[in-house]
Amino acid sequence: SSFDPQEDVFATMFYYTLYNDKIDKTGFQTREEAIATLSRYPLFIAEIREIIDYQLSQISVKTFQIGQGLPDTLEQYGCYTREEVFTIFGRQTVNKRMQGSVAGVFNIEELNTELFFVTLNKSDKDFSPSTQYDDYVVSEYKFHWQSQNSDSHKGRGLRFVEQAKNKKKFLLFVREYKRDGFGNTCPFCCFGLVDYISSTGDKPMSINWRMQHPILPQFLKIG
Repeated sequence: SSFDPQEDVFATMFYYTLYNDKIDKTGFQTREEAIATLSRYPLFIAEIREIIDYQLSQISVKTFQIGQGLPDTLEQYGCYTREEVFTIFGRQTVNKRMQGSVAGVFNIEELNTELFFVTLNKSDKDFSPSTQYDDYVVSEYKFHWQSQNSDSHKGRGLRFVEQAKNKKKFLLFVREYKRDGFGNTCPFCCFGLVDYISSTGDKPMSINWRMQHPILPQFLKIG
């Protein structure tokens, strides 16, 4: 591949957008071969370009690299599917697809970072009582989050409280609904890095996080 590391990640994300499965399930030998088949469909390419141009002209939120030792392809306020986030962090590749339901908390050991995936409006159909976490925006710089049911202040939940001491990063991804009005899976907005403020209760713990960057206005529903 002649891609630089950032382009390499984007190429894999694009590959999955087109084929939605790992390479050995598609009949292609390489990602490049799979993507190159688009050249057979010039009208489709022209339409994609039109859509991209339109989308770029409608952008109202400026995204920027999160930095702080995290992947260059990860941007504050960017919208990603969970699989795209896993691709950015090297957990999903052309040869390995993330399978099944992944918990709302995912650990990236080598970066001392945990990813939180939050759906604000949970339907009974999609979430069992044990996963009906109480997550909501408190204010522009504050988010209330409920941990997994196994976390307590004297157990695994100590990692939240001792975040500063252990230089641990927590990265929050949020969406309003699991599916949109057309039944499509909604992407997550990257709310960025959060810092521990306070917590109460055990199994689960209720935690207040301070945002390092303000929450976007469309997620603020106060008053």
